[in-house]
Amino acid sequence: MKAMEITVKEGRIESEPAEVLVLSHYEGETALQDGTAAVNKALDGWLQDLIKSGEFEGKSNQTALLHTQGKIPAKRVLLVGLGKKKDARLDTVRQAMGTAAKRVRQAGARSFTTPVHGPSLKGTSVMELAQAMVEGAVLGGYQFTEYRSDNKEELKDLERMTVVETRGAKVSEIKEGSRRGLATAEATIFVRDLCNHPANVMTPARIAAEAGHIGKEKGVRVRVLEQRDAEKLGMGAFLGVARGSHEPPKFIILEYQGNSGARRKDGNAKPIVLVGKTITFDTGGISLKPAENMEQMKADMTGGAEVLAAVRAASRLGLPLHLIGILPATENMPGGRAIKPGDILTTLSGKTVEVQNTDAEGRLILADGLAYATRYKPAAIIDVATLTGACSVALGQFAIGMLGNNDALKSRIQNAGHRAGERVWEMPLWEEYFEQLHSDVADMRNIGGRGGGMITAAVFLSKFVGEYPWVHLDIASTDWSERERPYIAKGPTGIGTRSRDLADLLARYRPGGIILFSRNLETPAQIVRLTNDLQKLSPQTPLLISVDQEGGRVSRLPDGFTLFPPSSVFGQCDSSGLAYAAASAIAVELRAVGINMNLAPVLDLNTNPQNPIIGDRAFSANPMQVCELGLATIAGLQDNKVIACGKHFPGHGDTATDSHKELPVVSASMERLREVELRPFRHAIGNNLATIMSAHVLYPALDARFPATLSAAILTDLLRDDLRFKGLALTDDLEMHAILDHHGIEEAAILAFQAGADMLLICQDRGRQVAAMEAFHNAVKDGLLPEARVEASLRRIAHVKEQFLHPYAPADPAGVNQVVGSRAHKDLLDIILQTSERRLKAQV
Repeated sequence: MKAMEITVKEGRIESEPAEVLVLSHYEGETALQDGTAAVNKALDGWLQDLIKSGEFEGKSNQTALLHTQGKIPAKRVLLVGLGKKKDARLDTVRQAMGTAAKRVRQAGARSFTTPVHGPSLKGTSVMELAQAMVEGAVLGGYQFTEYRSDNKEELKDLERMTVVETRGAKVSEIKEGSRRGLATAEATIFVRDLCNHPANVMTPARIAAEAGHIGKEKGVRVRVLEQRDAEKLGMGAFLGVARGSHEPPKFIILEYQGNSGARRKDGNAKPIVLVGKTITFDTGGISLKPAENMEQMKADMTGGAEVLAAVRAASRLGLPLHLIGILPATENMPGGRAIKPGDILTTLSGKTVEVQNTDAEGRLILADGLAYATRYKPAAIIDVATLTGACSVALGQFAIGMLGNNDALKSRIQNAGHRAGERVWEMPLWEEYFEQLHSDVADMRNIGGRGGGMITAAVFLSKFVGEYPWVHLDIASTDWSERERPYIAKGPTGIGTRSRDLADLLARYRPGGIILFSRNLETPAQIVRLTNDLQKLSPQTPLLISVDQEGGRVSRLPDGFTLFPPSSVFGQCDSSGLAYAAASAIAVELRAVGINMNLAPVLDLNTNPQNPIIGDRAFSANPMQVCELGLATIAGLQDNKVIACGKHFPGHGDTATDSHKELPVVSASMERLREVELRPFRHAIGNNLATIMSAHVLYPALDARFPATLSAAILTDLLRDDLRFKGLALTDDLEMHAILDHHGIEEAAILAFQAGADMLLICQDRGRQVAAMEAFHNAVKDGLLPEARVEASLRRIAHVKEQFLHPYAPADPAGVNQVVGSRAHKDLLDIILQTSERRLKAQV
C-alpha cells in the first residue's frame, strides 16, 4: 500500500480547494461544529437543510456526499456521523475518519481535506484528536493488492489528507499528533501486510529478512540464531515445534537503543523486552486442525509481526528507550520428524514439558522466547500471541485477553489500549490453575483441558519469566476480522500494534515536568541526548526537567560533574558568597545538559540530632543562617536560569522518623513553628523563590488530620494566604509510605490538589502515575476539582516556564565538555573545602 501524505496547514476550511471536504456532525444535535458550521454558511444552509430533512441524522459512521455546485472551492462535501455526543470517545473520531477514507475512495477521489473532528471531547487534546484522525484515515484506506492483477484502477490508494486549522497556535500540536498517528498507523499496516502474505512467501526466512530491513533503521541491531545456534543453547521446546517442517527455524533478536537507552558501562541498563509468537503457518502438527478456515493460520505469526512493527516504530519516532524484540519463528507441520503427543521436551530454562497436544505449540516456542528474555534482566517483558481459541470463546472479537504478574504494567497497557481503541480485558492468573497442567512424567504438560484454556496457557508461560514484571496478551480473539469495519479491514487486523506506543504517557497526559534520578544519568553527553529527546516529546511547551542536586549524599549527577559537598559545609564556612558561587556553578552545569530545575535548597533546620532524613542536608540549626545561605543558594540557581525549589515546607528538621518509611509527626506549637521552622521559608518567599516542595509530615498545631502535602490549612491558608506565596507548590513523592500507607494514589492525588498543590511528584511506578492522572481527569470532569482552581495552577506553571524556560533552546552537545567539571568549578570546590577545614580547626 502506498503511504498517504499528511499535510497540516492554517486556514479556513470553507475557503480550501479540495476534491472532498470531510465534515462531521453529532446525532440529535441542532448546532453544527465549527468547521461544519462555516461550510454550511458558505453553502447557504444546505448542510442544515439536509439534517433537518432527516436525510442525514449523524448516526455513527453514517455518510452523505454532496456536490457543491461551485459555491465553495471544494468540489464535494462528505458528511460523516459521530453518533450521540454523550457516547463519543476518541475511537469515535478514529472510526469516522476510517469510514470517510473508504467513502472518499469509492467516490473516485484521491485526496481530501478536513478540520479537526471532536474538539468538544472532554479530556482530549487536539494532538490526540489529530493522531486518532490520521490513524483512522490511513487504516480505513488500507488495501492489500500485491497479488491482484485485475481492477487496478479501482484499487488505487488515497494519496493525500490535508488537515486545516483556523487557530495558528494549534498547528504545531496537530502536526505532532499527525506525525504520531502516521507512525502508528504505518506500524499496523506493516503488520497487516506481513500477515496477508501467504505462508509460501512469509516463511521464517522471510521474517528474518524483514527483521534485517528493520536493522537498517536508526539505533536498531538484528541477530538471527540459526537451528545449530538454538541447539547449542538448548532451546528444546522451540526446536521441537520446528521438527516437522522443511523450513529452517529462525530465532530472531532485535535491539533498539534510543538515545537514553544506551547501555550503561556497568551493564545495568534494563530494557523492555517484547516477545512475539511467530508461527508462519500452523497446521496443528500431528494434532491436525480441521480443514475449515485453516488458510487463516498464515496469520499465526501476528505476534511476531507486531514486535517487528513496535521496534520499527520506536526507531522512526526516535523514542528514548532500550527495547528488545524476540521472535521465535517456525512452521508447525505434521512431517515425519514432527513431535508427537506424549513426547517430552527440555526447554531453554531446563524445565521439562510433556506434549499432550501438538496444536498447543505457541506456548512451547514462547517458553524458550521468554526464558531468553530473562537473560537481559529486563524492566518488563510483554509477550504477544495468537495463543488460544479459548480467548475468542471468552471475549469474542472486541477485546484482547491480558494476564500478568505486575499490576502497574497491566494498568499501563490497559490504559494505552483503551485510548488506542484496542481494548484489553484482564483475566485471573491464579496458581490453582497450574494444577490442570500437572504431568506424571515431566515438570508440566502443555495443555490443561478445556476449562480455562486461555488462563492455563498463560499460567504455563508464567513459569518461564522468573520474577520479572510480565504481561501476556492473547490476541487470538482480535487478530482476524470476518468482516470489514470502519478502520479495520477484513482479514488480518494488526490490532495490538498501536496500543504499545511507549511514548504514550507524555503524549497522552502531557505532564508539566519530569524528575531524573541517578539511574537515568550516565555521562554529560548521554544526559544532553536524554533531555533533548524528552523535550521533543513535548513540542508545545518545554518540560520542567528536574533533579535533586543538593550536594553531598543527595547528588544525582554522575562523575564528570563538579560534585559539591552537603549544605552543612556551607554552614561551617558561614559564607553566603561561597553558597552563591557553588549554586551558580551547579546551575551552569545543569543548564549545559538540559536540566532546568533543581529540587534544592533544603530550608529545613537541623534541630533534631535523631533526624534520619535531614542531618547534613540542612545548612545549620540557626534560623537566620539558614535564611541567609538559603537565599544565596536560591539566587545562585535562579540568576542562572535554573528553577530553585525550597523544601520541605513547613519544615522537616524536627522529625525523628523517615517519611519514605512512615508518617513523621512534629508536635511543636504554632509559636515555635513561626519563630523557627517557618522563618527560612518566609524569607525565601519574600525574595522570589519560584517553587516550594511540601513535607509529608503531620503538624497537629496546624492540621490534626492531614500531613502538609494533603492539608488545605497548610498549603492554602498558611502558604498562600498567610505567607503570600505566589509560586509553584510541588508535592514530595506521593509514593512514600507516609502517604501511601494511609491513602491510595488516586485519593492522595486529589487531596493534594484540593489542598493547594500545583504539581504532583510520582517518581517510581508508571501504573500509579497513570492512575493518578486518570483520577485527576475524572475529578475535573465530575466537578470535584473546579476548573477555576485548575486554571490557577496552570497559570502558575506557565508563569514559571515563561520566566525560566523561554526562549527554549536545546542543550548543545558541542559545548558540554567546556562547562561540566570545568577548571574554574573545581577550583571553587577546593576553596570551599579549604574554608570549611579552616573554620573547623578554628572552632577546635
